[in-house]
Amino acid sequence: MESVFDWLQNWFEEHCDNSWNNEINIKIFVISNPGWSVEINFRSAELDSVEIPYTFIEHSDDDWLGISFSRGRFVGFGDTSKLPVILEKFRSIWEQYNSSSE
Repeated sequence: MESVFDWLQNWFEEHCDNSWNNEINIKIFVISNPGWSVEINFRSAELDSVEIPYTFIEHSDDDWLGISFSRGRFVGFGDTSKLPVILEKFRSIWEQYNSSSE
């Protein structure tokens, strides 16, 4: 099974053409909570109308996750163990709403 990191790399490579290369922006950085922040901006006609309001789930100070998606902008935050989970959330949204995904 393909890892979420391999999937993201392949997703970017597949969509990095003349129409998308200036419209994709992926930022992954650490935050002081401590934890991860991921922002992925892109354009996709299939996902332009998809809105997922900010959802925050906190089980403890060391187990939390927040996700939102609006107008081609995915934002995820999570504790130090959540980077793969955040990227899986993006992959899930992409695969659920993009009719051209496989």
